Amino acid sequence: MPDLDLASVEIPAQTFFQIAPPTQLAETLRLRLTEQCYLPKASDPLKDWIARVACPAFQNYRRRRPLAAERLERFCTIGTGAGLDALVAAEILRPGLIAVTDLHRDVVDQAMSNILANLETPERLILRSGVGDLLAPFQNSQLRFDLIYENLPNIPLPDGVSLDDGQASSSFIAARGESVPALAQSYLMDLHYAFLLQAHRFLNPDGAVLCSIGGRLPLQAMLQTFAAAGYDAEIILYSWKIQSEPDEVITGYAEAQQAGHGPFHFYLAEDLAAFFAKQPEITGNAGAEVLEKQLRPKQIDAATALTLHRQGKTIGHTVAVIEGRPKKAA
Repeated sequence: MPDLDLASVEIPAQTFFQIAPPTQLAETLRLRLTEQCYLPKASDPLKDWIARVACPAFQNYRRRRPLAAERLERFCTIGTGAGLDALVAAEILRPGLIAVTDLHRDVVDQAMSNILANLETPERLILRSGVGDLLAPFQNSQLRFDLIYENLPNIPLPDGVSLDDGQASSSFIAARGESVPALAQSYLMDLHYAFLLQAHRFLNPDGAVLCSIGGRLPLQAMLQTFAAAGYDAEIILYSWKIQSEPDEVITGYAEAQQAGHGPFHFYLAEDLAAFFAKQPEITGNAGAEVLEKQLRPKQIDAATALTLHRQGKTIGHTVAVIEGRPKKAA
């Protein structure tokens, strides 16, 4: 494989934080990215997953679970990309150990460099990394975690596209061999379900998972997937963002819907902005489901969203971050 050109970006750290300015990170984050890294959307935080989802989710976790957050010593993030999720975890959750994984060696190596380069005191943190599928890189280790975070893609890999092509692995997944419940399969939750099954053996006794899921499917489908995998689930963040990479992502959902999956739903970004204006972040299953019901008249399916996008409309989607804790034996 030829050497990859690495893009360099500089982002003010405050871009990602809504409350107090960070103290554990450099004032300006300097990141290098491989061609397989998902690009930060710092110029438009409404599109950026870290600013819109990961940061507020970690802040909510710390606020809603103060005792668990205080005891949080070991954190893992799956599919880290540029390492930004690890950096904001270092700032907000402040574990003593952070482990990162991704499918590609060059991505993991660069993420580790980015993390070390942008921490004010990197020596206080133990870092571990692994290359491969989900938690498989740690299967022969003794590592167990207090919190495992994932933001995994949903869309089946199109014919003729490889996960090694550019940012393909940020949006698409290859066919998998696990047996997946019909509901989860219908809504393309295969990779999330596989992660949930694997995570059981990598959690400390009081450990939890945090799953970030683009809300293009019903909340009940997400919660039932957690239950099928053996977890009690609580929505700790229900919010929205503008759809990034809309050509690839909305097309992928439209094709999956045409093949019998879904249906999937999107919204005009202006409708989401209006609905969430008074409550930018909803927490709790009941509150999120009430808002989802109120939003239903504004839903548009994937095919309609693609048409509207091509007409120049800005398309958005809701997002849920769900905390899962393994069900206790009766």
